[in-house]
Amino acid sequence: MALINGLTVGDGAEVKRDRQNITFKKVCPNATTQNGALESVSMYQTVDVLCEGEIEGLCDSAGNTIRITSDSTKNEDGFKAVYLNDVPVKNTVSGTLNYNRTFADFRVGLENQRALTKFENPAFSFSNAIQTVNLGTQLPGLAGHEKFSERSRSGGKFLVIDDDGQEFNLSTVWANDYGNSFRKNFVSVVADIDSVNNVRGAEANQVVHANHTISNDSVDWVQINLSVGGLVYNHSDGDQSPVAVNFIIKTGYVDDELTVSEGGSVVYYAGGIFGISTGGYTRSHNIYLPPALEENRRDRFVKVFRIDGELSARNVKLQKNLTVETISEIVEQNLTYPYSALMGMIFDARAFSQPPNRRYDVKMTKVLVPNNYNNQTRQYRGNWDGNFATTKKWTDNPAWIFYDLATNERYGIGKYGFKSEFIDKWNLYSIAKYCDEFVPTGYSGKYSDLDFTCQAGGVIITINDSTTLLGETVLKQRYPEAGLVCFHRTKNASGTSLDKAAKRLIFNSSYNDSTKDFTFEIVRPPDVEEVFEQYPDIEESFLEQQKSKEENAYAYLLDFLTNQQNSTSDFVQTYMAGEPLDADITQGKATTQFHGLPLLEPRFSCNIYLDQKKNAFNALNDIAAIFRGMLYWSSGYIFASNDQAKEAVMLFTNANVADGSFIYSGSSSTSRATTAIVRYNDRDDSFKSKVEYVEDAAGIREFGVNEKEVMALGVTSKAQAHRLAKWMLYTNQTETDTVQFTTGQEGSYLKPGDVIKIQDKLKTSQRYGGRIKEINYAANSVTLDKGIEQNIVGQKITFIVPKENTTIRELNKSASSKLKIAVENQVPTEGITTEEIDSTRQTQIKQFTIASVSETNVVTISEITDEDFNLIKKGFIWSAQNTSDNYKIEEVEYRVLSSLEQNFSQYQITAMMYNRSKFQAVDDQQDLTRTQQSTVSKVEVGSLPSALTGSPAPTSNIVKINKDLVLPEFDARFPNISTLGALQNSNTVNIYLELDFSALALSNGVNSTNTGGYVVEVYKASGEKVRFSLEGYDNTSATVLVGDEKDGSNMTFEIYRYDPSKRINAGLSD
Repeated sequence: MALINGLTVGDGAEVKRDRQNITFKKVCPNATTQNGALESVSMYQTVDVLCEGEIEGLCDSAGNTIRITSDSTKNEDGFKAVYLNDVPVKNTVSGTLNYNRTFADFRVGLENQRALTKFENPAFSFSNAIQTVNLGTQLPGLAGHEKFSERSRSGGKFLVIDDDGQEFNLSTVWANDYGNSFRKNFVSVVADIDSVNNVRGAEANQVVHANHTISNDSVDWVQINLSVGGLVYNHSDGDQSPVAVNFIIKTGYVDDELTVSEGGSVVYYAGGIFGISTGGYTRSHNIYLPPALEENRRDRFVKVFRIDGELSARNVKLQKNLTVETISEIVEQNLTYPYSALMGMIFDARAFSQPPNRRYDVKMTKVLVPNNYNNQTRQYRGNWDGNFATTKKWTDNPAWIFYDLATNERYGIGKYGFKSEFIDKWNLYSIAKYCDEFVPTGYSGKYSDLDFTCQAGGVIITINDSTTLLGETVLKQRYPEAGLVCFHRTKNASGTSLDKAAKRLIFNSSYNDSTKDFTFEIVRPPDVEEVFEQYPDIEESFLEQQKSKEENAYAYLLDFLTNQQNSTSDFVQTYMAGEPLDADITQGKATTQFHGLPLLEPRFSCNIYLDQKKNAFNALNDIAAIFRGMLYWSSGYIFASNDQAKEAVMLFTNANVADGSFIYSGSSSTSRATTAIVRYNDRDDSFKSKVEYVEDAAGIREFGVNEKEVMALGVTSKAQAHRLAKWMLYTNQTETDTVQFTTGQEGSYLKPGDVIKIQDKLKTSQRYGGRIKEINYAANSVTLDKGIEQNIVGQKITFIVPKENTTIRELNKSASSKLKIAVENQVPTEGITTEEIDSTRQTQIKQFTIASVSETNVVTISEITDEDFNLIKKGFIWSAQNTSDNYKIEEVEYRVLSSLEQNFSQYQITAMMYNRSKFQAVDDQQDLTRTQQSTVSKVEVGSLPSALTGSPAPTSNIVKINKDLVLPEFDARFPNISTLGALQNSNTVNIYLELDFSALALSNGVNSTNTGGYVVEVYKASGEKVRFSLEGYDNTSATVLVGDEKDGSNMTFEIYRYDPSKRINAGLSD
């Protein structure tokens, strides 16, 4: 599409010629001002191949696609995505143009796309391929020109063809040194034979010509660039008069001197530059050449020489000269560049000292995505039927980019015969959904989070204001109509934390004064492309509004929903019906996303520019690494396994490994990384290279600085880089042990990335695992091969419960069958459920609760209705837990790295310790717990343990803490203090936090052995957090400045105790 921002293309001189006819068109006006001063304007023309097509298109700095239409007058917003020397052509804030004389022509990279614009002036056409020869030949005037002047005065004529193709006579061409007979700035063909003979006479007497031979038969025309350093007559009184310098351009075949009218190929063009120039002036002329003949190849030539008189010594007041700077050979080819995204630009060169750097904001190559996937909202609607969308779409989900590289037949492995059938697309679908899940970025919102509740599957959100007492006005300010609200730290009805976050729009908020409940409905944010595709009338309305009011499409849709909530429009009715959160979410935290850094973002995004040839397997591994994945080949398929929270699939004890032994190895404590440096390209700063630094303070204190650095391929978010750094540190610090063992047929089930459980009696000094001796299905009891002396009633016991997996082929067949039935019955297909996808990799173990134990080895389980108990067989493996304080015996989880078949039914397994708590610690700053065998120091994370609760005494600020917690009373308050020593401020009333731990005593259990000091966190009404520490267990009082009077409302605080090794143990709160 053409993008024009008020560009005025000069209409310079064009002369087109074929064998039969010579046609002329004026495309360059007289380039002089009213006083005759000459001004030259240079234009830069560029063609940039951006990438493989088809691409999504141009976008603004926030990533919103800019809609480009066939009407170029509506496409000016496209210049927000175009940068010259890092300055946008159109200002993204004010909407004004930073560069006015700019033309852009954009192609998205279709197979059959049109060539870039071909202008009437060939010099501006993007179809030109140009090779330039630098000459720098200075042309002198004609010596002895008086005889030519005599000839002219005695009746000789000099006919040329004017702009309209009419002949006219230029007399006294060489009449004087001024050479002012050509008082126009154009090039015209010398018309009749007498005039030609006059020019031939001048050519013979001119000693210096600028010559160039064209040997390339593909060249269509040449561009001759002429310059004058000075062109002026300076009068004694200081006035200046315009002067002309006259020249001839001659073209033809090298072995021909006859003109076209004489049956030859030669054409003479008479030209002049007329005006005043004291600082230099440049002019270009485009001259068509005689055609290249296929039957008789002949080189062509172009010659330039002056025909006005050379200056005499007496003309000291006259300045004029002429130099042929360059001659460019130009081939006209209407190249379409199939499958290549292009940007052709023409812009005024006066704004730049040299060709500027060009940069574009674009959403790049489109890829195949599932047909139930909304690439804008990242939602997967319903179940997937295994088919992909009929048209490719842009996405930054690394899983679908991985699929594209693996299957694409132009630039991917598919080019070499790899078929999509070789990839487990169902497993990749699960990984893609994991990538698209929203996680907190760690940025603070404008206001602090508030607790919310909702009915499971409902669209009404409730925030109870009984404790905060913010009131209706403040809450509506925090949660405005059509605002984007972010939900995180979600839980189900039983209070179990869920690893889920979501974004919704706020509508129809209300406040109940009696219950203090603030409620609002949640609506899904509109997807511009989806809305405009389904509702063309909405798009037409938007485009019509653009003529009078500039607004991006998303903002327009929000205004439409807000102002027409009662409309009967299908669009309004569909969206205002509401969009519930996941069905199991009933509570959590909610805060509104205002302008600024995002509060939620997808867990993994990939924005990558592949511009080098690379080994296919390595390229796929690089993409897989973005979602913490690794590749392996199994059963005729490529599988991608990623590091995420998974259920263990197999159990191993000393009873089902060779020689009953596990071989362990661990990393040296001094080799474990304590700082991580992640290099990435920051999308919020023009994709410049940035560094994200994360450190483990406790590890640094113990081991010193041990740096780990990584280049985060495809990462353009600071928050994602931060999560990667934390994942590296937590993995390196807590997953320190590897185990190797040999097992039997159980090993054939394992694949890289699987999680297994190991119960090793040599590690626990107790045997809590073995094989089942007998089983009584009726009594729900099993007899163990060895009894357990300790009381394990109420503890967990795990058995191998073999289940048959669904194969990939069976899943494909089921999807096809369901789709066929749906088509026959003209109903939507059921698709493949998440449970069916998970059935391709089912866990082979299950945990039960011990109801009773008799004779130390007969165990009865509590789950009397669990049908999986019937799958347990005699001789199967069992493993019990004892989580009492005296024992702390439970299985240790490991992640499989490799499974190698050594001989028949024997497999060597290598696995690394697996810490499932790290994932929530990375994604949502939850607490990181240690595994049973890892002994590294505490890895500090951004969140703290839940603070202890207390209730203020009715007449004082003293908070009483539950006596069972063995913690002291303390006095804490927020006094307004206008002066305090050196912090005196006469203009502001400052607010301080005063703490007094005067009740601290050894009898309260707080001493130097268990307490190293205190961490205090103050939360202002704005959501800003102030944190400081008080070193020492007996640091019993403090007064700390925490804000001024504007922060004074609803200020709260929390106090945490930490032990001498800096580990935070317990808290106090207001």
